[in-house]
Amino acid sequence: SLSLSLSLSLSLDRVHALACVVVDRRGCTQEAASYIVGVKDVGDKPGLLGELEETFDGWKPRYEYATMSMFSGSLSPQQVSWLLGDDRVAYVECDGFVKMARRKKSDKEL
Repeated sequence: SLSLSLSLSLSLDRVHALACVVVDRRGCTQEAASYIVGVKDVGDKPGLLGELEETFDGWKPRYEYATMSMFSGSLSPQQVSWLLGDDRVAYVECDGFVKMARRKKSDKEL
């Protein structure tokens, strides 16, 4: 079970990345995290996905959004770096849920 997720924003040569660092309850950093990848032109998406699959031993996205120029899936730091070096990629963002706690009102605030 994961207990901490930290996001770090990076900007490299016009490509924006929001990197994820995920730490489990034992304090160990996880190797891969879930990302959303935006492609500049939807027509380039099939070729990019094909190259990802070929380069990274059969990697496939968890979700491939049919009408949008984006896909998502679990990526390692090496895969994120590879994507950031590709001119077809517009952005790489950490994908995840944000949870908020709401403070319970005290008797004085009622």
